[in-house]
Amino acid sequence: MEIGPFPSAVSPAAVQHLVTTQCGPLEHFRVFDSAGRPFYTVKAVPYFATMATRFLRLCATGALELRDGRASALKFRISPRLRRQDADHRWVQRAMDAQVVAAATALLGPHGFSSKLSEAMAAAAMSPDDMGQALSTAAEAGNTGEVTRLLEAGAPANWANWSGRTPLMTAAQNGRVESIQELLDRGADLEAKDANGYTALLWAAYCGRAEAVALLLDRGAYLEARSNNGYTALLWAAYSDSVETVALLLGRGADPEARSNDGYTALILAARTGKVEAIAMLLDRGADLEAKEKDGNTALLLAAWHGRAETVALLLDRGADPEAKSKDGYTALLWAARTGKVEAIAMLLDRGADLEAKDKDGYTALLLAALHGRAETMEMLLDRGADLEAKEKDGYTALLWAARHGRAEAVALLLDHGADPEAKKHDGKSALDLCSERVRDCLRVSPCYPALACKLLTRNPTIQRAPSAAFPK
Repeated sequence: MEIGPFPSAVSPAAVQHLVTTQCGPLEHFRVFDSAGRPFYTVKAVPYFATMATRFLRLCATGALELRDGRASALKFRISPRLRRQDADHRWVQRAMDAQVVAAATALLGPHGFSSKLSEAMAAAAMSPDDMGQALSTAAEAGNTGEVTRLLEAGAPANWANWSGRTPLMTAAQNGRVESIQELLDRGADLEAKDANGYTALLWAAYCGRAEAVALLLDRGAYLEARSNNGYTALLWAAYSDSVETVALLLGRGADPEARSNDGYTALILAARTGKVEAIAMLLDRGADLEAKEKDGNTALLLAAWHGRAETVALLLDRGADPEAKSKDGYTALLWAARTGKVEAIAMLLDRGADLEAKDKDGYTALLLAALHGRAETMEMLLDRGADLEAKEKDGYTALLWAARHGRAEAVALLLDHGADPEAKKHDGKSALDLCSERVRDCLRVSPCYPALACKLLTRNPTIQRAPSAAFPK
């Protein structure tokens, strides 16, 4: 019998004893990878307590096949992907578990996998940590029967992994309500917290598991528990777009004005994700429309930033201030212009937003659009009458920024609308100067596309073409 290395908590002697006493001697059992090599890598297996249980089951299953004469040797092919490992090995563990369990289940067939064998394996080969990991895996999958068997065999209900996550949290995260019920009935700690301060309720809310949230609250979970970053269940539900969970928590009395450590309210988070149903519910419950997070952004500002036009419309209809400013002086229009959200821009301008509002550095919507290369946004703003010659703190106009970045489409658009080609920064540099600098920088490393923008500038008869590296005499 050959069995691959197991975590140190699992004795090879115990494994051999278990398999031989349950199923008879094994002489031809191996697990192979897809290249035909025995999959006994010390690098992989010791990290996975769950794998010990899976390999035990696989060995027992294979023993039945060999004992009954239905196989002389067994090979299980495992994908090469499973040999890759990330920092904490979790996705590898899940993939390996899934394939090994599938192989074992297919082989076992009509023999079934009795609870007696499960209990014998637990007693013979599993440490409390192994059993806790197996319990967490069963809870994650919603295998309530296995949860019950493991708890009856002595698995610790409040076992926690390296991050402090318990089987109850794992069940809540995946919405496994029957497993949640079983774990609570057998003493799982409802208010236990992991390393990030999540309780089972916070995990259920974060993952949008409304049924699990309801069950945990029915069993007495603290509604206003907070994770380390100050998020309550309502804040997590708003963050994760779960309208059903938001409605449930509000119905149970969750505080709509609770704030995270960074000042986020549920309304601000819902506005960022654009869930208008959740926003309407929160406003109906008295959420503060003008609440600000740590950077001074209101719900309207973040909705505009992320281009949530429907949300922008709803917030404006409810009375949001279109000229509210963040700490950097951004209005909703400035955020939308910076990120190129033309639908939100149109909505704001139609509702009277100030086209020439400036941030603390003097940037207008048109200047931000030019700075970030938003040609479609620039065209919309120009059609609405934006000031072509507005300047920010260093004297840049929209044309100067477009030239500085060598954006030919933006340069052409601005010149067509009458931008002054002779405008200069405070240091005296013109659009052509800036564009030529960009070309020189570009020519050092690659073919130079910004040259087209400079050519557009030099075609203008009012510009004096000066010698440069880009345009020598």
